[in-house]
Amino acid sequence: MTYRYFIFIILLMLSFGVGEKTLACSCVANISPCQRYGFSDAIFVGKAIGIKKEKAKGEKGRETAYELESTIFEVEEVLSGVKTEQIIVRNKTGTSCDISFEQGETYLIFANSDAKKGFSTGYCSGNTPTSAGEFLTALRGLPPKGSGGRLYGNVSESLKKPSDDDYVAMPGVDIKIQEIEGSRKVFHAVTDNEGNYELIVPQGKYKVNPAIPTYGRLGLYSEEAVFVKDRGCVEKHFTVENKSQINGKVIDSRGKAVTEIRVELVSIEDDKPEPFSDDGGYTDKTGHFSITNIPSGRYTLSINYLIEPTEESPFPTVFYPNVKKRENAMIIEVGLGQRIDSLVFQLPASIPKRRIYGTVVFPDGRPAAGMTVNLQRGDSDISFSYTKTDKNGNFELNGFIGERYNFGIDYYGDEDEKREFSVKKSVFTLDKKTPPFRLVMEKSKELESKSKDN
Repeated sequence: MTYRYFIFIILLMLSFGVGEKTLACSCVANISPCQRYGFSDAIFVGKAIGIKKEKAKGEKGRETAYELESTIFEVEEVLSGVKTEQIIVRNKTGTSCDISFEQGETYLIFANSDAKKGFSTGYCSGNTPTSAGEFLTALRGLPPKGSGGRLYGNVSESLKKPSDDDYVAMPGVDIKIQEIEGSRKVFHAVTDNEGNYELIVPQGKYKVNPAIPTYGRLGLYSEEAVFVKDRGCVEKHFTVENKSQINGKVIDSRGKAVTEIRVELVSIEDDKPEPFSDDGGYTDKTGHFSITNIPSGRYTLSINYLIEPTEESPFPTVFYPNVKKRENAMIIEVGLGQRIDSLVFQLPASIPKRRIYGTVVFPDGRPAAGMTVNLQRGDSDISFSYTKTDKNGNFELNGFIGERYNFGIDYYGDEDEKREFSVKKSVFTLDKKTPPFRLVMEKSKELESKSKDN
């Protein structure tokens, strides 16, 4: 199983507040009661008895256009962190993750505290009416005080090019859990056959360190410490990547550095070739590139093997060191912990560009002004260049000689028409003799049938 949810993501979501309100407010799903308990500074059952509103303040304390809203709760049951009979919790800050509470209703509230702003809650915090009592029952059933907290997680790796999942389980990994405050106790756990580990530790802040091979490196955010709350639980997952690297430089046919171009690293073992993806692979201002954390295996380097030439990458398909066909490419073998330096990838001459001219007209021959004309690859709908027609319906676009293209049209009529037109897909190969195009639009068949139905 691949684990991609790190604790920092959960904390980030909880800071906004469970559900799927908007894309900007998507929440981590299936958070257990003990996790909620571990993340929240205050958990209580309370009745909403009042609403407090105030203007938000911006720079230099000036009031802004939007309001802040807080709800006053009368505390009926304390589950964690509340010591007053009433508590004010901010629930609106002007974001899409704001929530509202209905006065007179009783809720199970999860809140977090800030030294300056007090308690706050949000859409992803897990607040529920007490009528939905399963979560409340589970919280009441947590272990007694002083039992310690549960720390658990998984260790998986991508050291070798896998056949299925990106990551595979790492059994038998020793996990060192070092308390970084207080008594500084050390605990140990070992991953099982599924790469999972689990143990109970006293409340405290811990650094969790899996013992990994020297040729491996831990993924992002592995260094983040975790706070384990008494009676709560925290998950901490690790991914182990191959500490490998390929460094090189891309130059053109004249030996000049080629900047901001994607170098594709593709495994020869994939049935459907895809580029190995990480933060590298693009050349910098000096033409250098670096690809890191590559699973051990056999690869080819290429330019425009998986994509068509573009304005930024105007070259024919080429494989390292400088061949046209992949079967003639040099195979690059990446071992465990291996670093490959000083590759020089020289490209052939860029493909000559040519201006494409044309006119777009409506079915009755009228010029179609303001149309968006898309240049698309081959017989696909993938657009990579576009322009708008002038008042006479004329357009100009750049293309590469020898490449196959077709056109796409976007047009939406004014409020009276609400009509959509398109052009028939017609693939052509651009050459020096390609004549100007006359594109006659036709009404979408789907919209025509809807029009008849109405």
